[in-house]
Amino acid sequence: MDYIFWVLKWVSNLSTLVLIASIVYGFYLYARGILPVLYRLGRGLSSSKIVVFAKSNHWESLKGALIESGLFRDKNIGIITTENDFDKAQNYSVFLVYWYDWVNQFDEILKRTKDNVSLIVYVPPEIDPETKQPDKIPPEIMNQLSKKRNAIVVRFRGRLMNDILISMMTKSCEGR
Repeated sequence: MDYIFWVLKWVSNLSTLVLIASIVYGFYLYARGILPVLYRLGRGLSSSKIVVFAKSNHWESLKGALIESGLFRDKNIGIITTENDFDKAQNYSVFLVYWYDWVNQFDEILKRTKDNVSLIVYVPPEIDPETKQPDKIPPEIMNQLSKKRNAIVVRFRGRLMNDILISMMTKSCEGR
């Protein structure tokens, strides 16, 4: 009978060690996989600056959406409403361009977008009154965008927030 208790005691001790090792290994995997991503996201949200290229009431709407999300601070968001202000954008790490306001000047924005700057082009689904078709980015512009390292084309506002967050995580990762 003592032999059975001795075996059960060793089996329980062994299973306790396996459980403790599994918990420690789980914490290690969490710390190695999740914590760096959360750190980069926090660093990106606190230090990255977004410049919104938009005219008229579009910039108010986009800036309001960014601030109301609770993720971005007002001081980290800049506004470009005229072509004369393009030089102000050089200190920002994310360019958010409202496509319909800058169709004619988009080449100039592309020229000013450095490789380390994320370019997010917001093209909300609007219907052209003449053709009754949704407006699109011309293929030649899409080709130019595909050559950019950190360029994103977005059609929906919810996806816009997601892409801004991902861009900020990527930017803080590159800054290391």
